[in-house]
Amino acid sequence: MTQLVVLPMAFLGGSFFPLDGAPGWMRTLSHVFPLGYLNEGMLNVMGRGLGAGSAVPQLVTLLGIAAVGAVVAARMFRWDDS
Repeated sequence: MTQLVVLPMAFLGGSFFPLDGAPGWMRTLSHVFPLGYLNEGMLNVMGRGLGAGSAVPQLVTLLGIAAVGAVVAARMFRWDDS
């Protein structure tokens, strides 16, 4: 089940090939997946040599996604007393 989520996310997020030459719809769809932001931040620092500060927008986005996920999880999860 996990592979049904992770593998498409890796392909569409730019893990296996750069999205610079990808069709526009694929680049747009890559912004839906958190892995795309991680890949972009790592590529800026390690591949493009732009320095650690260039990854700040991607890190802020990832922290926002994590915060939203934590709020949703906290609202949905309930301890069962029985």
